Amino acid sequence: MSVLSSNLSFRDGRSDKVYNIQVEASGSGYMVNYQYGRRGSALRSATFTKEPVSHYDAKEMYEAKVNEKVTEGYVGSISPANSVNSAPVEMEGSGRASGLSPMLLNAIDTPRLMQLMQDDNWLMQEKLDGRRQFVTRVGDTIGSGNRRGLTVPVEASVAEAVRSLKTKKPADFALDGELLGEGQFAPFDIVRYAGVDLASQPIEKRLLILDGLIETTNSASIKKVRTAYTASEKFALFESIFNAGGEGVVFKKLGTKYVPGRPNSGGNALKYKFLGSATCIVTGQNGNKASVGIAVRDGENWIEVGHVTIPPNHKMPMAGMLVEVEYMNLMRGGSLYQAVYKGERDDKTEADAYDSLRFKGEAPKAPVVEAAPAVEETPAQEEMVIVEVPVTPAEIEVPAVQAEAPLTAGQKAAQTRKLRAAGIVPPAAPKAPKSEGELSPAQKAWITRKAKTANAA
Repeated sequence: MSVLSSNLSFRDGRSDKVYNIQVEASGSGYMVNYQYGRRGSALRSATFTKEPVSHYDAKEMYEAKVNEKVTEGYVGSISPANSVNSAPVEMEGSGRASGLSPMLLNAIDTPRLMQLMQDDNWLMQEKLDGRRQFVTRVGDTIGSGNRRGLTVPVEASVAEAVRSLKTKKPADFALDGELLGEGQFAPFDIVRYAGVDLASQPIEKRLLILDGLIETTNSASIKKVRTAYTASEKFALFESIFNAGGEGVVFKKLGTKYVPGRPNSGGNALKYKFLGSATCIVTGQNGNKASVGIAVRDGENWIEVGHVTIPPNHKMPMAGMLVEVEYMNLMRGGSLYQAVYKGERDDKTEADAYDSLRFKGEAPKAPVVEAAPAVEETPAQEEMVIVEVPVTPAEIEVPAVQAEAPLTAGQKAAQTRKLRAAGIVPPAAPKAPKSEGELSPAQKAWITRKAKTANAA
């Protein structure tokens, strides 16, 4: 009996493919099965699970594969993994071009993070753990597009929430945000409002309109993304996200427009992720695939934490070997999310303990900074003409961003010490010890004054 299922298809000029996937009860556990092939031909059948797994693991496999296929442009009928009885998704189109393309971000390292935290020319937003998606409204018609610019499904609860937003006529807007796994949509930018293109408007103008629009509904399916503008606000928000086991933060330069695509380096929108790293033991290769199972210690026992793909430039590790794996986070009882293989650990004698890992929604022990190329400064922005956009009364009530006095040197030092204590910022290099017999500055000054007095006499 299927408790979750999706029937997907993909069409372009040369392909017409079908992909079906189901979570089915089997004894005391669940199996994840799928069928695929060309439309009209006999479909091939296979399974992701050689034996029954827990309901949580089955949902995780199911959701990951459905998200992968939707990102590739597949559309169809999807049963959401967060609830067996969830409402069906609404379909808009069939994988055609949506006309919208997202602005993509480059990653930054810790030194650049510290610069932007203290620079009031950059705002900061929480980076949520979801699937990138545009949601549009034209009249009562709701549409949606993925990061590849193709139309994709949007959950019925989200579509209903977007329809509930009270907007200036014409009711024509486009929101850029994250589709979360709990039937929620979290818009962090708006690129069209009341039929007016906002892409050329500065980010602070766009967010003022977006905040006003969100305030017109009380639907739980629309989640407001937390934003900070001043240095003190950014440090407070950063600490809150980090302590809650969040994914990371995003920085956007004030006065800049929405530019689709990803710059070769730098840019006016940057991201910083909180990552974990774990030493795991290899449980074995997954058949003929370039991946291995991994586990960590739990006292005298082992807990499996999923699989990791071995890159072509690395040798396949053997069962029993210790390896290092970088990952975003994991749910208790689940697998490492976004696991990346870093290499063998022949310098260690045992795997990490399970409770030392970075769990989603729990404060991590210490983050590992995502490696990224040095960020280049972007050229000065061209002067932009601000378009007067009609706003609703609710939007007018949104207070303008208040300027805040820059932090003093003492405040900056205190905040840096706080992040350093949390393990986010590397400790300062120790001062070189004085050689034996070396005079202090005060002693040198005293001797100099004595010498001048003697010369004067």
